[in-house]
Amino acid sequence: MTHATFIFANMVIALNSQINFHIRYYIYWIFLFIGFRLLFCGYHFEMFSELSVYDKIFSIVYGLRMDASMAAYISILPFLSSFFISSQLYCTIVKVYSAVVLFLCTCIVIADLELFNAWKYRMEYPAIEYLANIKEATASVQSSPVVLLLSLFAVVFGIGFFLFKKFVLKQSYTTIKRLYAILLSLGCSLLLILPMRGGLGIAPLNPGAVYFSNQIFANQSAINVVWNFMYSAVHQKVKSNPFIYMDDNKADEVVNQLLTSDVDASNSWIKIKNPNVIIVIWESFTSKVVDSIYNGKEVTPYFNRLKKEGIFFSHAYASGDRTEKGIAAVLSGYPAQPITSIVKETQKAARLPILSKSFKSSGYHTAFFYGGDLEFANMKAYLYAGDFEKLISKNDFDASQSNTKWGAHDHFLFDKYLREKDKKTEHPFFDVIMTLSSHEPFEAPIPTVINGEDEQSKFVNSLNYTDSCLGNFIDKISAKDWWDSTVVIIVADHGHRLPATQNRIDDFHIPILWTGGAIDTAMVIDVPTSQTDISKTLLTQLNMDASGYTWNKNFDASNGWAYFAFNNGFGYVDKDCQVLFDNPSKQVIASYGNCSSGITYGKAYLQKSFNHYLNVDKK
Repeated sequence: MTHATFIFANMVIALNSQINFHIRYYIYWIFLFIGFRLLFCGYHFEMFSELSVYDKIFSIVYGLRMDASMAAYISILPFLSSFFISSQLYCTIVKVYSAVVLFLCTCIVIADLELFNAWKYRMEYPAIEYLANIKEATASVQSSPVVLLLSLFAVVFGIGFFLFKKFVLKQSYTTIKRLYAILLSLGCSLLLILPMRGGLGIAPLNPGAVYFSNQIFANQSAINVVWNFMYSAVHQKVKSNPFIYMDDNKADEVVNQLLTSDVDASNSWIKIKNPNVIIVIWESFTSKVVDSIYNGKEVTPYFNRLKKEGIFFSHAYASGDRTEKGIAAVLSGYPAQPITSIVKETQKAARLPILSKSFKSSGYHTAFFYGGDLEFANMKAYLYAGDFEKLISKNDFDASQSNTKWGAHDHFLFDKYLREKDKKTEHPFFDVIMTLSSHEPFEAPIPTVINGEDEQSKFVNSLNYTDSCLGNFIDKISAKDWWDSTVVIIVADHGHRLPATQNRIDDFHIPILWTGGAIDTAMVIDVPTSQTDISKTLLTQLNMDASGYTWNKNFDASNGWAYFAFNNGFGYVDKDCQVLFDNPSKQVIASYGNCSSGITYGKAYLQKSFNHYLNVDKK
């Protein structure tokens, strides 16, 4: 064999080694993501088992497109660097790089298993923002099967790394510092662009691209959660409206029709001028537990009695599914946004109208009471912008009273409020009290009333505990000399997925109650309404200026409707319709009644309100 032939043969071997390594490396990640998908389906086997054979199979088939994309993104660095690093060093670097990537991917996959239970959508980057508050994040996790998840993490990571060594590094890798190797490396890297963008089509890959079924779980299981997480991280700052469904003039016409109210402002439920106002925002208070018996116990006995003495809205809906979205809905009459939250953006949130300012301008004293950390989800900035005169949070409670991971339990919160009022009560006042004990991990610092170690029983028991705290609070303030001049509004910050039903719209169904000594009537209103309607209705009842509250309506029995937003879609409810619309797939995912008009109303409202969200800080 000549020297030239020998060199050529070695070069061919080296090039072949590079090609084989690149192929094995890329295929490894694709199969790993298929394994992650099977783990997801197995973890949620009850929902997976309800799918048809077609949906089960094609959740993998359609998901391959996203798997290939994520595998390409991971592979690009090893492919590009393969031509200029020596063989031994290259293998070491790739092994470390792959181990780190595998570790991060496994973290996302395992976290997503439980987050999906709460959100019904795959994990996205905004979840990281909730982890910024370590104690609060820990509190949320405590209701999850931590031991199981940690065990799964160890097993998944261990198997993944073992397969990497056996499959990818099964044979020696040789590099040569020649033009051919450079061209090969660059060529293989360029080939990755095609799977990265999801094919040859004009539009690059997006979450809705793998949707293929009218079954929500089938579409969600097709998503590669690591790709979804990275996609949401890159696209977290929304600069244009992704919710354009119709001509803007048409949307204006529809929204104006929705927000037009013929209510007689003189028809007031409040019997005195300038009453005190207390708004109690109850964590995760869902209509599903009102008037219900669970494990032989009445869940909210005091609220069930109290609602017979005031104005009870039995067909009300939360605007969103997060506490900070609920606060903006109640205090600013501002609808929740899919894919983002205005309260987390300080400059935008500061431009919203807010009840504390409206009441303060009318001579009211204002305060906000919460047993937890107001810095969570940027709520403190929003409340400070609202010019509350007093903000009470967990730092204002004795250390012995901070006996939950979130802060101070609800009975300490209500006791704190009463002590502050006993020290000095300035009239008229506008106060907000926000509870926390019915948040995960659903702790109750008293003997258990509703027995059960499962998550649902603990959640229901925590609501029972807060109900007792609220009942004791109302009993005490009803004996105060200022009770007859006080309006109390009780409303949830958002609903909850528990107790589980077959209709996700139920998760947004919440109670709203107006009571207090200043309310001169008792009735049940079963017309659809929203927590966003509280602000304008309250101000109108008191003959205060409500002109700044442009995205809600004064309650109108003849024009009842509610809009709510979730991860990347919306829901709309009126007397004829209940509908859920998923934006990535551009399809209705649940519909009850005649929704031909309802879907148009919801689309127009989302389109216009999101336009406002994008531009509110530019005005």
